[in-house]
Amino acid sequence: EDEDAPRNEICAIGVVHLATGAWAEVLVRPTGKIEPLASEIHCIVDAHLVDALPLAVAWARLMSFMDVIDGGRDDRVWIAHNKRFEQRLFADEDMDLGDRWVCTLEAARDVWPLGAVGAAKPHSLGALHLAKCGELLRDAHVSPAADAGGARALIRAMAEEKGVT
Repeated sequence: EDEDAPRNEICAIGVVHLATGAWAEVLVRPTGKIEPLASEIHCIVDAHLVDALPLAVAWARLMSFMDVIDGGRDDRVWIAHNKRFEQRLFADEDMDLGDRWVCTLEAARDVWPLGAVGAAKPHSLGALHLAKCGELLRDAHVSPAADAGGARALIRAMAEEKGVT
């Protein structure tokens, strides 16, 4: 890795419960300025985060929400469209979410080969959501809950296609 490259920081987190679809999202105050490319991708600029919560407080709120939804289970499985990126972000914050992860990007590559999607970026979250769920993924990359909801929809579409309930 390039040691001079800017460090990515968590500035927003969204969670969606797989079974119920209940969701929550929170903005997180990073320790530094948001890089221009990150702002371009996620449409979040420093001004949006003036009143954002510190990561520890934001995470505690999201986990309290999840505890209400799932009864405080200790066997949660984390789903991300690019789990390596997400795991790296959490690891950079000294947060270990364990090894119970599902990567919808990796799973989609196994379930739906390149020709099955037919898009310029065939395994992007948005392209897969449109091709396999039949609708545009609104607010992708802008709303962390929308990203989480898109990943949830892909898991459900893959399971349905494979006959898993």
